[in-house]
Amino acid sequence: MAISLEALNSYLPMFFVATFCSLVVIYLHLKNTKKHPSYPTNWPFLGMMPGLISNAHRMHEYVTEVLRESGGTFVLKKHSFSGSDDILTCYDPHCLSIDSMCPKAGEAFDVKAERAFDITETGAFYRHILPISYWKLSRWLHIGLEKKMKIASDELNSLVAHCIALKREELSKSSASDDLVSETQRMILTC
Repeated sequence: MAISLEALNSYLPMFFVATFCSLVVIYLHLKNTKKHPSYPTNWPFLGMMPGLISNAHRMHEYVTEVLRESGGTFVLKKHSFSGSDDILTCYDPHCLSIDSMCPKAGEAFDVKAERAFDITETGAFYRHILPISYWKLSRWLHIGLEKKMKIASDELNSLVAHCIALKREELSKSSASDDLVSETQRMILTC
């Protein structure tokens, strides 16, 4: 019993319509069952990796959104073959704001810090995905993303040292205060 090509061609439009309708139903189901819109979907075998990869270009903002919606703690399900999950936690999603670290830094500082943070977080993200031997070899050879991470790390260290110097200068100019926070900052920064 052979099926002719014409018979197959007559069923082809129905197949595409059925496939399209199935995909729409799956999409609507996933959209309506998610408690929070920013949460990545936990796919079988793939875990939450597709959602993370699709937001890799804005990872810091994405993780901030997820942490804000989850109340500060979120379990990140990796793919089935990793054997572990990660717990993301944060008391205040804005605690890493450049303004809170170094308010007098200026726009050039913000651009440098943002670029260095982006490179560092991208590198940390790829370290979770790539085999350990690959990124360790890249770091040893000073190539690719590992080289960029080293440069970004040195840049962040100099920016933080600059912020500490500004804060020390500010504290040395200010008069003695009964404010516990100011005293704590003075003790930490003058060590």
